[in-house]
Amino acid sequence: MLPRQSAHRRAQRPFAARHSSSTVQAPPKGTAGRRKVRSLVFRQDCLATVALALQIALLAVLVKRDYSSSAILSSVLYVVSILAALILHYFEHFNMPNSSSMLLVYWLFTALISIFPTRTRIEQSPNGLADSLPLLKLLFTVVASFVFGLENITKPDHRSLIRPDVDKVVQAKPSTEPHANLFSRFTFVLVLPLLNKGKIKTLRMEDIWSLHPKMLSYPLLLSTQARIDADEAIARQKAQDLAEKKTGAAPGETTDTFQPQKIRLFSILIHTVGWAYLTGAIPCLLYTIVMYSRPVLLSGLITFMSSYTEGSKEKHVTEQPAWKGYGLMLGVLTMSVLGDLFNAQYQNICFQCSICARGVFNSLIYRKALRLSSTNKQEGMGSIVNHTSIDVDNVLRLFVIFHTLWSSIVGVVIALVLLYQQVQYAMFASLGVTFGVAVVGGFISSMTGKVYEQMSVKNDHRMKLVNELVNHIKSIKLYAWERYFVRHISEARLKQLNSLRLFNIIVTIQLTIYNVGTPLSAFALLTLYSYTAPPGAPLNLEKIFTSLILLNMLDDPLSYLANTISHITSGHVSYVRLRTSLESEEINPANVERHPNASLSEIACEVNNGTFDWYSPEAIKKLEEKRKKEAIDTMRNKTDVTEADQKDEMIAIDEKSGMAGSDAISESTAASIKEKNDESASDTLGPFLRNVSLSIKRGSLTAIIGRVGEGKSSLSAWILNDTVRNNILFDREYDKEWYLQVINACALAPDLKMLIHGDETLIGEKGVNLSGGQQQRISIARAVYANADVYIFDDPLSAVDAHVDRHIFEEAVTKILGGKTRILVTNGEFT
Repeated sequence: MLPRQSAHRRAQRPFAARHSSSTVQAPPKGTAGRRKVRSLVFRQDCLATVALALQIALLAVLVKRDYSSSAILSSVLYVVSILAALILHYFEHFNMPNSSSMLLVYWLFTALISIFPTRTRIEQSPNGLADSLPLLKLLFTVVASFVFGLENITKPDHRSLIRPDVDKVVQAKPSTEPHANLFSRFTFVLVLPLLNKGKIKTLRMEDIWSLHPKMLSYPLLLSTQARIDADEAIARQKAQDLAEKKTGAAPGETTDTFQPQKIRLFSILIHTVGWAYLTGAIPCLLYTIVMYSRPVLLSGLITFMSSYTEGSKEKHVTEQPAWKGYGLMLGVLTMSVLGDLFNAQYQNICFQCSICARGVFNSLIYRKALRLSSTNKQEGMGSIVNHTSIDVDNVLRLFVIFHTLWSSIVGVVIALVLLYQQVQYAMFASLGVTFGVAVVGGFISSMTGKVYEQMSVKNDHRMKLVNELVNHIKSIKLYAWERYFVRHISEARLKQLNSLRLFNIIVTIQLTIYNVGTPLSAFALLTLYSYTAPPGAPLNLEKIFTSLILLNMLDDPLSYLANTISHITSGHVSYVRLRTSLESEEINPANVERHPNASLSEIACEVNNGTFDWYSPEAIKKLEEKRKKEAIDTMRNKTDVTEADQKDEMIAIDEKSGMAGSDAISESTAASIKEKNDESASDTLGPFLRNVSLSIKRGSLTAIIGRVGEGKSSLSAWILNDTVRNNILFDREYDKEWYLQVINACALAPDLKMLIHGDETLIGEKGVNLSGGQQQRISIARAVYANADVYIFDDPLSAVDAHVDRHIFEEAVTKILGGKTRILVTNGEFT
């Protein structure tokens, strides 16, 4: 137990170290940065004051010339807002390490909104800029633009002006994202310095910024684990309260019957990245709206261009003003740029959330692998690798798919509304084709989930075979079993490839059907409208281009929906696999009771009426199937034993034990029921050891002797992929004298002399480059070096020679560990 805890603490140290180093920020670089900040602040405040003075002068001119009350009120509001902005500037430099988003938006819209009134004033004034009113408006617009530009400049050291130690988080290579302003994050300008550095030279790890503190996996894991523990504690308390009400037992006596509930992975995801992920809906919705505004602008642009054709002149159609055409072109360009920016923000939020969730999932799987019971460990590393690589990817892909799903539906609705405005009822021809394609695609998607589940099972089987081959490669090469295993693995690989080929064929057919749907929809729509078009709205160039653009834009959401169905299917399968893995049985620490004053007792280890069992995965699966079948039979009223019969049976047992008329179930009743359940489980899962009582005195040597395979113990050897010395020390301090004594007692000195680098020789994973006897002796040396109080040896001398056997027993077990409590499980006897 102690070595495993040490390894767990050692595995946690990189997380903690990374967390502590990534949440700190480097101190200021000197007074040069401070002078730049003061200069920047001075220029911003001066320009903001100039803008205020210009607006006051403009207000005086408006009042003097007796302009309308609305113009005067607008100028007054400008003065008040600029005064508020000056106050915010002060607090911004006082407390904030970066630019205020509110001030950035204010000065941007102030500059943009002032452009149109300035143009109007200049056109309406007979003297142009010689007049004070348009001149003041123009100067105010220019000054507001300069303030906005200065507000976008990032502070050199990311510190506030008056309180340089407000942000005490120190970081060796801080990320620029926490200190970037709104527009820098929105346009991703913050990565330009890194891209410029990569343009000059090849980027290295020291050039990359530290991870954003909010994306560190260790704090997220702690928060998630706390949520899981809280849910389990609430469920445990509810189960205990319910059991107390039913049985009338005293508080705390029914906690042993608690069965852990299923882990709610969806609740874990919401707790980890829920609110951050929901913010991705805003840019996703804006992207959808912006993209579907382009066909409207293109329709107006086609109408504008049609007004200049010869046919329009013959029909006496008035030419539209040129500024409208320029405005429409600028609008199309602006919508394209904004659409790309909104889509990039949406993708960035989704990927950040998926990275955070990936760190949490992989950490949970890693921790689960360390705490699995010996029965569940028989699944092997192949299943764990598939969980961390394939299943986690499929579940996290749903992060992007969820927003894509609802945005695709919104996009389809908007496109159909716009399409109806163009071709009216002819759009139902396109809907008919689309509906037919969706029905066929849905039928094919139902097959995708079944095929993917079969493919996952075959992937696990192949990975398990490969891992077993690698772990036992030495024995396989020794006995020349390569051909057999190559053939065996090749057959498993062929089955995997066949299932993968079938899966890809189905997905290809599904995508082909969806891709053919758009051209068929366009053909049906235009054909029907050409016959049903009203006299006043013929099928002209504008309707054809606009309808084709809308139908092409429908192609993306429809293809998204097609991919979404298959991804959701595979994601659900992976979700169930992950949940099943995380709900696997763990080693229960409550099985062993530790007393704080145990060192004062004469008894080192005691077992009273213990029950021991060993379940194989196949037997557990059969038991689960049997219980499911019994539950189905009970639901169909096919069982002979009802709830009332069980209650009568309990009462009858209580009457025999002298507790008739009592509402509570006696201890004898519970014991009888438990024994009955144990017998039932024993018939399904295998033999039990029952009513085992054992008392071992402190400092004694106890041997449990029996033939091989009789179920004396279930411990497994463990060799680290490290040097011989580190395998023995196991993260403990090196004591040369004690180390050499342990080496000699475990008969390792001759073996170390034969190794090229002595005890610094690197051992392969699971000790593949060592003999069985060497592995056992290194494991014994590790246990002896720990100098623990209680030792449990599971047949430690089975793979060593007779003389080495006696040497280790006399020198290590009897001499060095003399006075320690030793429990030796073996199939031989020592005299």
